[in-house]
Amino acid sequence: MTDLEVNEFDSAVRMTGFAAANNDILRNNTKVISTFVLLDADIATLESAGAVRVSAKGLRTDGTTDRRAAKAALYALVRKIANTATTIKKEEPDFANQFKLGRATLSYQELLDAARAFKNDFAAATDKFAEFGLSNTMSDNLEAKINSLEAAGTQQNTGKGNSVAATAQTKASIARLKKNRRTLTTIVRNILEELGDEAKLAEWKSACRVERAAQKKKDSSPIT
Repeated sequence: MTDLEVNEFDSAVRMTGFAAANNDILRNNTKVISTFVLLDADIATLESAGAVRVSAKGLRTDGTTDRRAAKAALYALVRKIANTATTIKKEEPDFANQFKLGRATLSYQELLDAARAFKNDFAAATDKFAEFGLSNTMSDNLEAKINSLEAAGTQQNTGKGNSVAATAQTKASIARLKKNRRTLTTIVRNILEELGDEAKLAEWKSACRVERAAQKKKDSSPIT
C-alpha cells in the first residue's frame, strides 16, 4: 500500500474501535452497523494480504537465491560432461559426441534442456565416460541437480504469483475501504450532531482524520 493508503487503513481501524466502544449509540442505525461489518471485512482482508506479501517476498527471495545456486551447480556439471566428451572425441575420433554446449550463456530453460539431453545420452556412454574419470553415478547426479533447479524455479514463481495476487486483492479492498469510510464518516457525524454530544463528535472526527502522506524533502543544498 502507498503511505496514504496506510493512513486510510489506520483511520478505518480507529473508526471500528470507536464503533465498538459506542455500540449503544450506533446500534439502532442499520446502515451504520452493516457498513461497519463491511469495513471490518476490508480491514481483515488487507491484514491478510499484507501477511501474504511479506511471506511471498521471502519465498521469492529464497527461491531466487536457491535457483541461482542450483543453476550454477547444474551448469558446472553439464560443462564438465561436455569438456570430458570433447577430450574423449580427440582421443577417439569414432566417439559419437552428443554432449556439446555453445559458448553463449545458457538460459534457465536452455540449461535444463541440455541437462536432460545429456542425462538421456549418458547411459549409452557410461563405460566410456568411466574410463575418463566420470562414474556411472553421473546420471543420478544430473537428475538430482535438474530436480533442484526446477524446485527452486517453482518456489520463485510461487512467490511471484502470491505477491501479484495479494497486490490485486489489496487494491480492490482499499477501494472498498475508502468508500465505506466516507459513508460512515458522514452518517456517524450526523448521528452525533443530532445527539449534541460534542465530546463524542470530536473523538469521531479524530478517528476519521487521515494523515497526509509524508512529502519527500527536496535537496536544497547548493550545487558546487
